[in-house]
Amino acid sequence: MEKSEAVTPYEPDQIIRLHIRAQDDSQEAQAKKLLVRDKVNEFLEQRMLECNNIDEARRIIDEALPEIEVLAEQSSGQDAEVWLGKEYFPDRVYAGIVYPEGEYEALIIELNGGAGQNWWCVAYPPLCYTSVEAEASSEILNAQEQTEVVYHSRLLEFFHWLCSLF
Repeated sequence: MEKSEAVTPYEPDQIIRLHIRAQDDSQEAQAKKLLVRDKVNEFLEQRMLECNNIDEARRIIDEALPEIEVLAEQSSGQDAEVWLGKEYFPDRVYAGIVYPEGEYEALIIELNGGAGQNWWCVAYPPLCYTSVEAEASSEILNAQEQTEVVYHSRLLEFFHWLCSLF
């Protein structure tokens, strides 16, 4: 783990990930996966921002599964399976925070069988969304960069001193 990375302050049972699997590894399938990502994130963003706890987030996602499936199918033009389940994830760093390997609850979207490369993020607490991601990254960076680093050059200081003599 690098110095700038911190382990998530959330327990794995307090996190819901979003996991989207493409049909295959073709450019077209990967592009469709990203379209689904954008549409689903747009759909979930405000809903997840308004959640006060994981139970509320889980209920909202669970109730929206049919709507999310239609959204995934319409945006990709492919069959989609959507469910809320448990999955194993390896260690990952997201927005400077380490999410340790383990089993996590996830909103899973498989496009045409989902045999291709996947994309994931953290749906709750909400880190998937561009504005939230930027704010979270900014907060993390600000917290980690409280100390200002000042560089000195003895050569430059000598040069300034020398110039002050004339």
